[in-house]
Amino acid sequence: MILKPRPQNAGDYRDKDAPVITSAQSARLPHVLKVAKEAGAKLIFIDTAPHAEKAALDAAKIADFVLIPSKSALLDIMAIEASVDIVRLAKAKAAIILNTVPPRGKLEVEARMALKNYSLKVAPITIHY
Repeated sequence: MILKPRPQNAGDYRDKDAPVITSAQSARLPHVLKVAKEAGAKLIFIDTAPHAEKAALDAAKIADFVLIPSKSALLDIMAIEASVDIVRLAKAKAAIILNTVPPRGKLEVEARMALKNYSLKVAPITIHY
């Protein structure tokens, strides 16, 4: 979640344009989002922990878009099934993005083929390591 007043003192070492990061219980997300928007937030990322189904469902229900990260290994691709189910349950717009993919080899192509089984869009961009 992105919203937390930063101290504006001389000891604040952060860049004034750095994102503000805070945590919030999933039940408070609607209120925190409202406050963030009123404070001028234009882009808000909600990062839920893996296997936090209730928090992920609450976040997916209020999100404009859900981006599901997946590594390219088969076990990682299988592990996002719960996230895909949550997106479907929430009826949220979503896509999958491949990350930490080796820059060489066939793994990216194979992963993209496997991800088609989820019937979600796969981002055309891959995050390599």
